[in-house]
Amino acid sequence: MMASAQKKLNMDITTVGTAATFFHRYFATRSYFLNDRFLVATACLYLAGKVVDSPKSARDVLFACFEHRFASDPEAVRCRLLDREYVEAARGRIFLAERAILYAVAFDLVCPLPYEPLFRFLSEPSIRLACETGQGPCSDVFGNCCLQLLHDSFQLPLCLEYSSEAVAGVMVWCALTLLKVEPTLGGGPHAWWIRTGLRPEQLATLAAQLVEEVYLRVETPSDALDDAEGAQNLELQGANAIKAENGSDPGSADAYGALFDVLQ
Repeated sequence: MMASAQKKLNMDITTVGTAATFFHRYFATRSYFLNDRFLVATACLYLAGKVVDSPKSARDVLFACFEHRFASDPEAVRCRLLDREYVEAARGRIFLAERAILYAVAFDLVCPLPYEPLFRFLSEPSIRLACETGQGPCSDVFGNCCLQLLHDSFQLPLCLEYSSEAVAGVMVWCALTLLKVEPTLGGGPHAWWIRTGLRPEQLATLAAQLVEEVYLRVETPSDALDDAEGAQNLELQGANAIKAENGSDPGSADAYGALFDVLQ
């Protein structure tokens, strides 16, 4: 969804990586079942636009995400987006979710992404020489394969578990393996993979995990648990309960903590 909305909004590609990192950092300490993943993803993309790219309005981000989320029912999308009251309520929920994300990441908006390390690996002498001499894949094909793997890898929380150099190294290892090239090419004390901080067997394991969980995973009925309407109703019920208890505005900073205690 983030990638689709990013294209519609003409945002920088690194915005998706930043938004995905915020998403994984949020759910590292929050419940998937009790939080609306669609709402959180939308808010992450909105926040990432402010951090990385030129900011987009909450309305534009909401529309782009809605068009993807409900692509199978364009009439429902049109009706919802023409409902001014519904749109205003949805914008309010995005702002509340953005605040929740900021608290969850402790206002740490720095997200080291694997793009720069990946380009450094692609320029490694051993890899470049293999591409130029025909021992490896064409440099364009190889580079595009690594980038596509990296974009798809944001579906997994690798960014929380490993450094950006390690993640970039996994993409290179995976691309070389898929293109039937020996990943440890140019071995020795200056082998490219040494800079990842991981051993070859670790890189191989992570590359296999990436392929299995991103490309070979079969969807189950539990994947449908992110229904937006149900989660939105849950949020509104929690907010109303808090307001009834302490008389505070459900959108205020004081109510924020209690509201997301309820949701978690």
